[in-house]
Amino acid sequence: MMKKIFFYIDRTNKQIRFIHYPIDRKGNMIGESEQYSSISFDNVLTMTEEMNRSFFADLKTICERLQYYLDFGKQKYPACEKELAEYRSKYENNSLALILINILETEYWAQRDRLLSWDPAIIVTAIFNTNIKRAKKALINLCQEQKKIIEKFKQYVSQDFECEIDQSITANAGYKAVVEDGENRLYMNLDSSIEPFVYFFAWQIKNSNIKLYRCINCGRKYFHTSDRTYCGREECQHVKLLEYNRNLRETRKQDVYRNQIDSYNAYVRQLKRKLTLMRIEQSDMQAFEAEQEACAAIIRETVSEYRDQQKPVDDDLNALVLEKRQKMKEVTDRITEKYFG
Repeated sequence: MMKKIFFYIDRTNKQIRFIHYPIDRKGNMIGESEQYSSISFDNVLTMTEEMNRSFFADLKTICERLQYYLDFGKQKYPACEKELAEYRSKYENNSLALILINILETEYWAQRDRLLSWDPAIIVTAIFNTNIKRAKKALINLCQEQKKIIEKFKQYVSQDFECEIDQSITANAGYKAVVEDGENRLYMNLDSSIEPFVYFFAWQIKNSNIKLYRCINCGRKYFHTSDRTYCGREECQHVKLLEYNRNLRETRKQDVYRNQIDSYNAYVRQLKRKLTLMRIEQSDMQAFEAEQEACAAIIRETVSEYRDQQKPVDDDLNALVLEKRQKMKEVTDRITEKYFG
């Protein structure tokens, strides 16, 4: 189904918001129900990459099929609508591709209605009629223009938007004023061209503190106000978490103060595992844990004093940790003796 589509650029949340209204073949809105959707700024990059890989070959095919259907009269041709539905399904996760399909279909029905308004009879027989040629040419030109606009956007991205942006747009965008979240928002129309989107999006990026950075994991670009090294994709964030944990472990290894606490904790974990395997009573385990926490508290407090004073680790601190380890061994031995005599 064709739609009238409006967009708004939410720079604060780095999102593109859309309002969709279903329309008939003459471009009239059907009812007053609207649908809202949104994509992130990073989605724009991903969708543009997909379009440059495969979509424009499909858009050319769509254009050729619509030209073919211009040769027929007033009869309904479900095959036309079926073909368009198949391409919409293929690109259902690419909002920009769907917008371009919608623009081309809208132009098709406008050209078809114009032909039928002149003389429906000649459309069936005069395939090479001048008016039909003109209508087909209009579809070809529209398809080529939209590709050029996306190519221009691709150029902006390749230059990280650090380039000259066109000072004006040729498309008559139209608009819809909406009050959302207590703010007046102007949604621009995307009926006849995707140019308004490219124009306003490029200007928003160029004239803001949002910049393009490249993810060190996947190599893709992403938008942010500062370089976060990794983009927001799930797999890249997972790699980031692994690196963070690895760096944290390395930092802890190099922290001579933290090493004192870690060595005590590691020793106590070994003792606790031994008691766990023995399946001791809960009361005995609680007594063990209470004793080890008391010892750990003393070590943490002493280590904290050393750190605050930047006092080097000395024999006194090593002796304290060794004393608490020995004490926990004695506690473990007493509990073990209780069960095994």
